[in-house]
Amino acid sequence: MVTIYLIYGEKPNDWKPSGKRTKRGLYRTGNNWCVNVDCNGAANIITKVSRKQ
Repeated sequence: MVTIYLIYGEKPNDWKPSGKRTKRGLYRTGNNWCVNVDCNGAANIITKVSRKQ
């Protein structure tokens, strides 16, 4: 499990946040949508892993 984290855990050099965490459990996107941080994190992981394959 640690090996997978080391391979997929790095952020790309050109990475920039598209929004910000407004309070505990909520993330405000660049489009001004409020999203649960767990859903946002899961979507980010899916996106990152699908780009690596």
